[in-house]
Amino acid sequence: MNSTDAPHMIEYANKSLDFTPHDSKWIAGSARIVCCGISSSSKGALRIYELDRGDDGSSTRELFADLSFRPQGIKCATFGASRLGDQRLAMGDYGGSLSICDLERSSGGGTSKDDGDDRKNQKNGEMFSVRAHVGIVNAIDGIGGVTCGAPELVTGGKDGCVKIWDPRVDHAVVTLNPDKSSSARDCWAVSFGDSYNNEERSVMAGFDNGDIKLYDLR
Repeated sequence: MNSTDAPHMIEYANKSLDFTPHDSKWIAGSARIVCCGISSSSKGALRIYELDRGDDGSSTRELFADLSFRPQGIKCATFGASRLGDQRLAMGDYGGSLSICDLERSSGGGTSKDDGDDRKNQKNGEMFSVRAHVGIVNAIDGIGGVTCGAPELVTGGKDGCVKIWDPRVDHAVVTLNPDKSSSARDCWAVSFGDSYNNEERSVMAGFDNGDIKLYDLR
């Protein structure tokens, strides 16, 4: 094979980080990237960058940074259930929580006059939060933002459970438990699919022992 005909990966930009990143997502309709992970103090870190060729030769511009955006480190994130034009990021964290935050409100830096959690929640644009799993939320995916059917989220956790969430309610609408909790395997990957109309929808999940399971959600 002629190497000149092969695909080439060209680095456009790079950035040093002061936290451990676990997930990065494009913000649809923009030149912006959100990067999230865990800080040295075990908090959820989140940064938003914009690709920008500045006069000084810089290739990225930092728009937002918070090394304690969430109480626990952020393990996974998705915009899949967010409508095009919205910046509602769904995240799973080390404490087993699932949360949805409006990044437009977050990057605005608005805070409340109230003390405590209410002030922090307004600062990070939190719209939804629930305890989703026992242990880390390893994987998340979303659907319905720009596809057929209602917006939904799927999470996979260290407890071996796969759960389907409707952001309009504070409990899982479907819970797929392991056969025996004592021998539960970590769920490492989840993905929606087969959503070509308002009725059809499926979920595929991968586990740390190599198992791959396909669930029909009809």
